[in-house]
Amino acid sequence: MQNNTLRLRRFRKWALGFIAFAVLIYVALQPYFVSRTFRQAYRDGDFAVAEQYVDFPTLRENLLQRAKNNYQEPATKNQAASMYNLGHAFMQKMIESTVRPGGFEAIAKMNQPQADAPSRKGSLDLRAWNTYEGLHVFTTELYVQDGAETAPMIKLYFRRRNLSWELYDAVLFGKI
Repeated sequence: MQNNTLRLRRFRKWALGFIAFAVLIYVALQPYFVSRTFRQAYRDGDFAVAEQYVDFPTLRENLLQRAKNNYQEPATKNQAASMYNLGHAFMQKMIESTVRPGGFEAIAKMNQPQADAPSRKGSLDLRAWNTYEGLHVFTTELYVQDGAETAPMIKLYFRRRNLSWELYDAVLFGKI
């Protein structure tokens, strides 16, 4: 009887340790799976799946703030200031109209090559680099590899919300 009790205690200890380890691995690897699922859904054109991982109000707010910070208003009130206001209003309208449910699909349709357009030589290959930037922030940097040239394209920021991850910010690099 004593031997069975020891075995049962040892089994419980190992089972709890294994469960704790499995939960830890799941929590640590979950953002990699979310990032991969998001990119694969976007690549396959399944925008409903991709949009499940996006916090649209926060993403819209962050992009608008970044646009405002990058394009500071000129000090003098002349034609340059009015051009700034026009450009800022255009960017604000563009961000508000595309960073919403259904907006990713509209952008993808705009980027599809036309039938009479010249074809691009070679094929673009997207590479991703995933990193943790904190306990609750995970980033995915997408690089475009066109032949021998590799250039950064976009950096996506995912944030942990309870047990799920959501895209809440993005930074564009260079020319897209």
